Amino acid sequence: MAAATIFLREALRLQPEMIEARERLGQALYGMGDVDGAVEEFRAVLQQRPDRVATRHLLGTALMAKQEWAAARAELEDVVRRDPGLVGVLYSLGFVQYALGDLNGAIETYRRVLVLRPEFPDARYSLAVVLKLAQGDAGATKEFLAAAEAGHPHAQYFAGTAYAKGFGVERSLPLAIAWWSRAVDQGSTAASGELLQLRRTALGWNRRPPAERQAALQAFQEHRATLWAGFPELARDGDDDTVGAALLRQGRGREAVRMPCSASRLRAYSRPSTTMASEDNYRRTTQRSSRIFRAPPPRARCVPGSASRASMRAASGCRKTPHGPSAS
Repeated sequence: MAAATIFLREALRLQPEMIEARERLGQALYGMGDVDGAVEEFRAVLQQRPDRVATRHLLGTALMAKQEWAAARAELEDVVRRDPGLVGVLYSLGFVQYALGDLNGAIETYRRVLVLRPEFPDARYSLAVVLKLAQGDAGATKEFLAAAEAGHPHAQYFAGTAYAKGFGVERSLPLAIAWWSRAVDQGSTAASGELLQLRRTALGWNRRPPAERQAALQAFQEHRATLWAGFPELARDGDDDTVGAALLRQGRGREAVRMPCSASRLRAYSRPSTTMASEDNYRRTTQRSSRIFRAPPPRARCVPGSASRASMRAASGCRKTPHGPSAS
């Protein structure tokens, strides 16, 4: 990367009007962490070519990395005015609006993103988070569930929480277990902690009231029954048998691997050694998770807000397609 900047600077010394070389120099500097240098080069390009949309998006990206939100907003809004179909730019703009405290603007922008690309889990999850802040559970839960259905792990965790607490939906512990299990399979430590605590309640390992213990135990039983109901051809080998184990006995390893964690790991949560090993992890995750609605929507992979070469490539390659631009 450093060698590239030397080459590009030499080329610009010989031919200062080479716009493409200056833009690439800005991208190289950004990738090296020199965001100020990148901003300077992008602005130099725009002085010569103010209509260059890709460069203006790159500038907005660099300003986001510097957390100069107002300046970033101005650049991104200019790009959107010139080409309103750039999904990645709109998504970045929604994040900037949130950072500036413009929740209504962020909501409107994320909805514009979803009109252009309905199958965009990150945008739907970010919309849900901002709706939670602006309107509470009633407006947010529907979007959390939609993002969860689309496979977003954070949304799956919050879908489980919504069903566990009755936030915007009818309370259902079996559905909470189902969503937390799906989130755990995507690496959610927060969901793992919730399942651990619920399992401890079901086993009577904490001081929860007997009614809560019974409800938790019944929820796990109902969830396991739902899993078995999906495979009526399988024969159970005792009460402790799992669907995953039954699939493995039939040589259906691929299907067993796709089973949610509750088919195997939830049983492990009942073992004292597993529970003790998980305690520290649970304490770390629950405090962070309890603050999620007060935090900005997580920067998704397609948000060009972090100092990386990938984000620069995404910004410079922003273009419309029938399904919206590539998010990577």
